[in-house]
Amino acid sequence: MAELRRATQGKPDVLAAISYPGHASIYLREAIEGNYIKTFLFCDGTKSLEVVKAIGEQNAEGMMGTAPGSVLTSGYSVFVAEYGKAYGEVPPLPYMTNMYNAVALVGLAMKAAQVDGVKDITGVAIRDRLRQVANPPGEVVGPGAADLKKALELLEAKQKINYEGAAGSCDFDENGDVMMAIELWKFAAGKIVTVRLEYDIPKT
Repeated sequence: MAELRRATQGKPDVLAAISYPGHASIYLREAIEGNYIKTFLFCDGTKSLEVVKAIGEQNAEGMMGTAPGSVLTSGYSVFVAEYGKAYGEVPPLPYMTNMYNAVALVGLAMKAAQVDGVKDITGVAIRDRLRQVANPPGEVVGPGAADLKKALELLEAKQKINYEGAAGSCDFDENGDVMMAIELWKFAAGKIVTVRLEYDIPKT
């Protein structure tokens, strides 16, 4: 309660809920029940139906947040189809496609190191080959069992590949970063709905 009083003492228009669902559910409910504030801005950590359950559908309705987004490419469609076949519907949770890409890239970089004759495949060996398997030039390969098998075969044949992932392009820039879309989402009728994806990030 003391933290809520401090956070709302200037009567802000909105309170940013930057935490995980278990923690957020407690202070969001206290904020509403104590009449401290009723308008919130969410992030990837609070992109969860646990929040709706905690504060009620009516209180969550229309509230918005941001999270890492997935570009709606053929690679994303393959991921959704194969995930659905194996596990059922893809839950609206952040980082699923990003994590898939990370695991795929590490595996491909390990294969590249192996083909290069590296005996001890360390983190450094993997790091040094991430751009090799993720960036142009090279034959484009995507997510899914068939494309990943093809990627391994191309690497074995000492061919260049360019992995385009489940969340979009995985090209590393000069700083080692991969720029992805940002999802703007909201709670609507007790569900999590994508409002739009932002692709162009303004330079500061």
